[in-house]
Amino acid sequence: MKITPTANIDPKLIRTLVTEINKMENVHAIIEGGIEFKSAEPPSYIEFFNNLAGWSPFIIFAGVFLKKIANNMADDMYSYVKSLLGKPKSGKNNIEVFCSEVETIRSHTESPIGILIIAEISDGVALRYLMEKDQNANERTILHCALLFYHLEAIVRDAHNILLNHEGIIGDIYCEILNPSIIKLKWVTMSGYGEKLLPLNKAP
Repeated sequence: MKITPTANIDPKLIRTLVTEINKMENVHAIIEGGIEFKSAEPPSYIEFFNNLAGWSPFIIFAGVFLKKIANNMADDMYSYVKSLLGKPKSGKNNIEVFCSEVETIRSHTESPIGILIIAEISDGVALRYLMEKDQNANERTILHCALLFYHLEAIVRDAHNILLNHEGIIGDIYCEILNPSIIKLKWVTMSGYGEKLLPLNKAP
C-alpha cells in the first residue's frame, strides 16, 4: 500500500498511521512523497493506493464488520458504529483500525481531510473513491470503507469492463456510493462524460 498525503498534514501523524497499518497481518504500507499545492487554501487529503490483491486483507474483514451492523440494526446505526470505533485496538479488525487511525489524523488537523482510496484497474488506470469529511465523519468513514471494500472486487471488475467497452477514456474511473445498494461509476472521454449505476449484491 502506498500512502501519499498532502504536504499540509503533519508527517508525524502519517508515520503513526503507517506504523499501525503495518501491524496488520499481510499488509505492508509505505509513505510515498507528498502532494503540494501552491494555492492560498490548499486541499487536504490522504491517498491510499493498492492493487486488488493488496486490498484483500481489508476485503475479508469488510464482510465481518457489515455483519456486525446487520445483527444490530435495532440500534441506531451511527451510535453502534461509534461504539465499535471506541473499542481498544486489540479488539478491532483491519477496517476498524484503519478508520480509527484516519479519524485520529482528522481530529488533529484544522482543515477537513478527505480520504482517497485508489485501487488499480490496469496499467496506468485506477478506481478512485473520495470520502469527504462531514458531521458524521467517523461513522460515515467506516461504513463507506466497509461497503467499498466488501464490493471492491465486483466494482473493479465492472470498471475494467468499462475500459474495454468505451474508447478514449481519459484518466481514472471515479466511484461514488449513492446508498448501500447502488454505486455510481464516472469517467471522462474525449467527447464528454460517462457514468454507470452499479447495483450491489446485498451485504451480509
